[in-house]
Amino acid sequence: MLPGGRAVLFTILASNKPPQVAAYVFQTGETRSLFEGVGARFVGSGHVVFGRQGKLWAVGFDGALLHTLGAPRPLREDVVWSVNGYPQFALDAGLLAYVRAGQGFEGRGKSKPVWLDRQGTKHILPIEANFLLLPRWSPKGDRLVVQVGASKDLWTYELRRGTWNRLTSDRIIAYSAPAWSPDGSRILFVTWFDGELGLGWLPADGSGPVEVLVKGAGMRSFERTGPVMLPDGSGVILNGLTGMASVEDLLFVPLAGNRRLEPLFQAPGVERNPAIPPSGRFIAYDSDESRRAEIYVRPYPNVASRKWQISTDGGTGPVWTRGGNEIVYLDAHGQMMAVSVGQTGTDELDFSRPELLFDSGLGPDALDRDWDVSADGQRFLFLDAETRTDRTLELTLVQNWVDELKRLVPRERR
Repeated sequence: MLPGGRAVLFTILASNKPPQVAAYVFQTGETRSLFEGVGARFVGSGHVVFGRQGKLWAVGFDGALLHTLGAPRPLREDVVWSVNGYPQFALDAGLLAYVRAGQGFEGRGKSKPVWLDRQGTKHILPIEANFLLLPRWSPKGDRLVVQVGASKDLWTYELRRGTWNRLTSDRIIAYSAPAWSPDGSRILFVTWFDGELGLGWLPADGSGPVEVLVKGAGMRSFERTGPVMLPDGSGVILNGLTGMASVEDLLFVPLAGNRRLEPLFQAPGVERNPAIPPSGRFIAYDSDESRRAEIYVRPYPNVASRKWQISTDGGTGPVWTRGGNEIVYLDAHGQMMAVSVGQTGTDELDFSRPELLFDSGLGPDALDRDWDVSADGQRFLFLDAETRTDRTLELTLVQNWVDELKRLVPRERR
């Protein structure tokens, strides 16, 4: 709330441009977009402190006229951001508090890929530990694509030769899980294209640039997006926002003709982690429409004709294995579950009760599918985090910081 209670600062998360700091004026109902940033807080010195591009910034601000005074300038570069994109700081008249990364902190820490069989027995792969995220095996199971490092570059690893190949760099950030095309020739992911978030792909051998498939409306899900290409290569299904939707739904992008983002269906919950069997006739996904994430299956493309709930104790991240005859997923407790699937008609399926395979160790509510499974369902790939004693977070308190604020960010009158 700004002084006098006339207006309030808030953040606008738009689908077609960077997040904006805005002001809402109570008397008129007017919303004014002010500048790029998130999590803005007003300071009595006549400044606004906010987050932008991984840093803490400040700008002079006239709280009565609702406009900036001078150019924004960075204040701190060591502030930790939450996974949903906000800087972790709080402020009072004479005190700034923020979370910073201690010595050696690198987010979640280094990890090594490991195999687990269906009994949960661990087999460590001969791959050096690194800052890895969201591994995905190629359709033939001979290569791995994974996010690496804070810049979230995409790399592939060839299992037979034990070699790495870097696919992206130079500020091309993978804002989603990567996904393979059915023939293994391309890798899809979400990134920025000319200031807009969009879905793109590039050759899996790194021989060409990233090509945009669709961008703009609906592309707000960032890391929580898990694209999947249809087995015939005709389109891509992912989750995001479209139209006047207030929660994320499953969306479809046709790759032939006019490439556009359109809703696959709209439901009351948040739908995520779509998965398609080799037949292409069904779609599995997780949704919190019952106020807890559960696994559901629908016919495809006739998604409105039928719906089955196959999980009984929560579930996220479904994957089809054994040629579409099984679905595996994590339940609400982080346990790997398996459901056998039998087809009894053209659009009719029969499901077994979920069977416990092993405890993944990921704990409850593992929303992002940070694991993968072989096509035959026999080997599960997880990222085994190294134990690091130097991965610490520190709460930093800065006294009398307003004097520093005035010095670093002078208020320039219009």
